[in-house]
Amino acid sequence: MKNKRTIMVLFIFIGMLLFLPNQALVQAEEAPVRNVIFMIPDGFSTDYATGYRWYKGEQSVMDEMLVGMHRTYSANSAVTDSAAGGTAMATGQKTNNGMIAMSPTGDRLPTILQTAKANGKKAGLVTTTTITYATPAAFASHVKDRKMEAEIAPQLLENQVDVLLGGGKKYFPKALLKQAKADGYHLVTNQAALLKSNSANKLLGLFAEGAMKPELDRHTTKEPSLAEMSEAAIQLLKKEKNGFFLMIEGGTD
Repeated sequence: MKNKRTIMVLFIFIGMLLFLPNQALVQAEEAPVRNVIFMIPDGFSTDYATGYRWYKGEQSVMDEMLVGMHRTYSANSAVTDSAAGGTAMATGQKTNNGMIAMSPTGDRLPTILQTAKANGKKAGLVTTTTITYATPAAFASHVKDRKMEAEIAPQLLENQVDVLLGGGKKYFPKALLKQAKADGYHLVTNQAALLKSNSANKLLGLFAEGAMKPELDRHTTKEPSLAEMSEAAIQLLKKEKNGFFLMIEGGTD
């Protein structure tokens, strides 16, 4: 995160689009941008931001970063879900609720992660829910129904996502894990193993059968924190001289 050429983009799931302060944007214009970190706090809206501001009795750091709004309502509803919202963020196009990186008529929509890979960059997905859940899935898979997590899992590997960290172990059968290892993925299943994975070139971390535990309860498990997963992902991805794309989601199930 200390790389000055990294632009960190924080998308509020339903509403807010946040960028670095103007000074950082000026610096970005002066030097080629190689890395993009796309952060999504699941379900966070402007109402939550207002509640936080009232609770603290002061402005938050996000108030200084807000430069615009991002509309993620779906093509068939004013109220979006994670699939349509994630698709809007990943592809720039709207779709129906429940659909993953596909148009309402069923056409596959190219994603920002796939574009990054096509341009020689490394890519990663990090989440505290299942790695096959709607938001991460929207960046590296194409299915008509977000519930098709067993079909999403192999697509994440087929799209050569270099780092995959989250829950969802039950969607990766032994045959798929064997294929992942053959494709060069280093498999980790707990916090200790993740913290020792510095030498890996590709990383698949599956820390729970389903979604990972909430942060308040994670101390009762062997699961890593979102910060630890994010740091591990960045350490691996930054080895690529052409840069990287990384989506980080603080997810809820």
